[in-house]
Amino acid sequence: MKSPDVLVAGAGPGGCAAALGLAERGAEVLLMDPGPSRQCRLAGEWIHPAGADALRSLGLEFENTTCARNRGFIVHPSDEETPITLEHPGTEALSMPHETLIAALRRAVAEHPSITFRTGHRVLTATDQGLTQSTDGCYRTALVVGAEGRASAVRRALRPDEPAAIRLSRTAGITLPLATLPTEHYGHVILGAPGPILLFRLTPDRIRITFDMPAPGPRPESLVRHLLEEYLPHIPGPLRPAARRALTTRPIQWASNAYRPRDFHGRRRCALVGDAVGHNHPLAAHGLSHALLDARHLAAAAALGDYRSRSRRTSWTPEHVCAALGRLFITPDAISADLRQSLFTEWRNNSAHTHQAMRQLAMLDTRKWPLAAALARIATHVLADSDFPDVTTVGRRVRELIAWGLWLGHPHPPYRFPPPDSKCQSS
Repeated sequence: MKSPDVLVAGAGPGGCAAALGLAERGAEVLLMDPGPSRQCRLAGEWIHPAGADALRSLGLEFENTTCARNRGFIVHPSDEETPITLEHPGTEALSMPHETLIAALRRAVAEHPSITFRTGHRVLTATDQGLTQSTDGCYRTALVVGAEGRASAVRRALRPDEPAAIRLSRTAGITLPLATLPTEHYGHVILGAPGPILLFRLTPDRIRITFDMPAPGPRPESLVRHLLEEYLPHIPGPLRPAARRALTTRPIQWASNAYRPRDFHGRRRCALVGDAVGHNHPLAAHGLSHALLDARHLAAAAALGDYRSRSRRTSWTPEHVCAALGRLFITPDAISADLRQSLFTEWRNNSAHTHQAMRQLAMLDTRKWPLAAALARIATHVLADSDFPDVTTVGRRVRELIAWGLWLGHPHPPYRFPPPDSKCQSS
């Protein structure tokens, strides 16, 4: 058997994109995948503008009949204030069923003369010397790419003793056929339930609704009742009857969400892409775009160190944006609730700052200083808008804000927040 130049484990978005990018550079690529999963589960469906650009660079375009084009997000605060519209700056995000994206990528892979696509086989283990053992035999290659997601066998082989990822939440997903969003061409983030609710158009005739349930959550037999009692009342009224029917009469798709910092990209002749590198809370919907951008960086890199540097430059800001939104939106302590209200005020009143925030959410601007500047601004507004009874209270609030900033300034902010405070709605 002829040994290829590159063996890519996993034919998901990151694996297919990596195979296509490396093949375009002249490599002979073997792409190996165990085949379709029988699980009915959620997977990436929202592609930020930076990820959509990565797809276009691979020659993939999608018809309007198979996807939706999104201008940004509309945030619905929990206190029934006016929703906040956040526009993507002169570009669009894509959303589509995960299987639609996978099918398009695999067609491109199958048509490429330098890629051999072998299904029904998986990589069992690998070494940093480029040796792999699979269910199809053993290979020695110049590069092994682990793109099998969170359970990557390539990562496990390189780091067999690392601790488990931190469990964050579980997400329930339903689709509503022939339904209309409150405002079309936008994703809707609804706050006020125990976890955020996301609504967006999946195809021209379907919308997706996801419900995030923070860990540990209710027992399995109580999940549907929990959704009906705690989440359904926050769904916009016209969609509520259809959402109730979907929750009670059709199978619900599930995803388990965990956190692992994006701090390990492989070693020597083994590179990791996408969720195999690390993964965050799905609130910011960065996972799919990370996989596509990792693949682009790997194909363009001269060596693993170069790839690691490129990916980390792209990952730092999205990882911190996701952590900040998680702490502000999901489990806000008192100081986080005040920061959240300050952030909402800025989004409503300052279009330039909102434009900058959306460029960072869209992964178009990955510089560090704009995020630091945004935190400094909203922290200053918290202090300016507060009525402090004495100097001691001022000092305590300043210390809380400094601690918040130090937490966010950590290279990989830990997903361990203070418990919700009974005063968390203070302003």
